Amino acid sequence: MDDAKLIELIDAIFLFHYPHLVKKLFDNPIITTEIPFSHCQTLILLRKFEILSISEIRNAMNIKKQNMTYIINQLEKKGLIQRLPDIKDRRLVKIKITNEGEEYINRWQIEAINNIKKNLSTLCKEDLELLLQSIKTIKLVLLKLS
Repeated sequence: MDDAKLIELIDAIFLFHYPHLVKKLFDNPIITTEIPFSHCQTLILLRKFEILSISEIRNAMNIKKQNMTYIINQLEKKGLIQRLPDIKDRRLVKIKITNEGEEYINRWQIEAINNIKKNLSTLCKEDLELLLQSIKTIKLVLLKLS
């Protein structure tokens, strides 16, 4: 791959690191004022895997330990998650989503879907298909790297 193509690739990859682009797609004042997007990502992860350690959540989300601790503390204060002692190692703590957390993330996802529909409604059918196929291709290629 020549240098010009590498530069183009790097620019495209860094596009994914612009939170304002993701925020524009998901932004919904009703939802974002309750808890930040990173908190919702944590709840979605916990719903999928049921019980995880803080390290497992942190690694999956690729965020710093102190940031993860803050997120866990905030979600626990709101009653959306609970801390459980690890059965095998009492020094470790596992995190589990509560029924309230499940209900919250279900409501959030319904509103997020409606908001995404609204935001994507400006694109024609061909552009939507191109977007979907492009995201699938990017995912497929990036999965080969791991």
